[in-house]
Amino acid sequence: MHPTQTARAATVDDVPELLRLRRVMWEAMGLPLASDGWEERFGEVVSGWLSAGTGAAFVVDGPSGLVACGIGSVDQHLPGSANPSGRYGYIANMVTEPEHRGQGLASLILRELLGWFTAQGIHAVDLHASAQGEPIYRAHGFTENAQPALRWRSG
Repeated sequence: MHPTQTARAATVDDVPELLRLRRVMWEAMGLPLASDGWEERFGEVVSGWLSAGTGAAFVVDGPSGLVACGIGSVDQHLPGSANPSGRYGYIANMVTEPEHRGQGLASLILRELLGWFTAQGIHAVDLHASAQGEPIYRAHGFTENAQPALRWRSG
């Protein structure tokens, strides 16, 4: 990582760039980019999180826009013995522009997000990792979840 490279907290003004980077992430993962209104909803959700403080995004600026980002949100689940508050963190939209990968930007953003979660009293954070990102998350202490997950989808 370049010694002067820093991450900053994103603002609502950064939402268009966060959306652009989401497209970069999906393209890199080979996922389809549907055009059914998700982009507008993405902007509404992320703007709401940032405004209400229920989510945070950290970004790295480049000469002509953002070059890396990560978004964290707080979800309320039922309290339990392993998590009396029932609050969990979730990290999404971790992406670095291809020409800026391998410089430690993802780790920089991940540390900022984990610090933000800790300040919010969140002690359990989940994410879905690509094969490329998995080593970064493991290096920061992420492991498999002991509770298996299943998903139902309508239709």
